[in-house]
Amino acid sequence: MSNSVIDQIKDLEEQRQRLIDEAHDAAISQANQAIDTLKELGMDYQLIAKNGKRNSSKQKRARQKPTPIQTETTAEQPTE
Repeated sequence: MSNSVIDQIKDLEEQRQRLIDEAHDAAISQANQAIDTLKELGMDYQLIAKNGKRNSSKQKRARQKPTPIQTETTAEQPTE
């Protein structure tokens, strides 16, 4: 009987991890959509994980040349 309880716990842990992964993926997708909107408005933002790695989307995008607005916005930002 203890094997079935242990199996149930393992199954619940797997389910928990799947739910966390799904929520994480949904949040990253929403953040990337918001950043894309900001870029369309001429603002230069990136989504960077706490460990310093950039979030790589599953679909690699071709690097776009900055628009004049993006160039002006980037030039106006003070450097630290």
